[in-house]
Amino acid sequence: MAFWILLFGLVTAVVMARGVAEWCWRRRQAIAAVLRRAMHGLGLHRLGTAIARRWPRLGRWLQARFDRRHALGLPLTALVVLAVHLLGLGGQLVEELLEDRDLQQLDERLHQGLDRMREARFVALFAWLTAFGDPQTLIACGLVTAAALLATQRSAMLFGLLLTVGGSQLATLLGKYIIDRPRPALSTAYEAITPSFPSGHTTGAVAVYGFIAYVLARIAQNPRLRFEVMFAAGLLMGLVALSRIVIGVHYVSDVAAGMVNGAFWVLAGVAVSEWLARERR
Repeated sequence: MAFWILLFGLVTAVVMARGVAEWCWRRRQAIAAVLRRAMHGLGLHRLGTAIARRWPRLGRWLQARFDRRHALGLPLTALVVLAVHLLGLGGQLVEELLEDRDLQQLDERLHQGLDRMREARFVALFAWLTAFGDPQTLIACGLVTAAALLATQRSAMLFGLLLTVGGSQLATLLGKYIIDRPRPALSTAYEAITPSFPSGHTTGAVAVYGFIAYVLARIAQNPRLRFEVMFAAGLLMGLVALSRIVIGVHYVSDVAAGMVNGAFWVLAGVAVSEWLARERR
């Protein structure tokens, strides 16, 4: 497939993603209102009232968990629910990889089907993009972020950063050497030595850039700036993940597992950061 067609498709996909993100951001209050009405329609408020009457202490605890006015209320509850969901999703992905050959066969078909995208210049472009997930790049970004957090006396966020990076890398190493999945058959000039599952580049990119985006969005006062930071970080994570597939060193499920792994530890780091910050205040 011609390089310019592939590049046009990539740019189009980025523009469409930007449009969807912009639409959701502009209608965030309307979306939140719809969710509140849905919860109201399910009768959750009546359940909460009944619990508060029967068990007052439990009712007050639940009310605090759904309080939208502070980070340890509804935001933290949403983070925990999402983290548990990601943990279950990751476990299911590992189980299917170990026990179901259909996933392996699907990965092989996708890997071979993407050969049409592996035009030399397009692969070179993504080989450059994958460098943003290299250990050297991520270590440098992590050290700069840690130094900035120390200099601005944000030790709670520093601990969250260490948990995010350390936890995600430990989980990646365990996954790689316990599952010990072979790499895909070489389809480009690029190769890797370590086992394939999960993608370490993807995990690291999601963990490091995701937590940096949280730090910047938490500090920023302008909502528009927060949106720009989150979109830029999400785009960079997505391009790093896609690069591992395009250059042919990972299966799709490897990259999916890396994204789940990294996202889980970002949520864990954010939750711990918010809790520590609240305790110190």
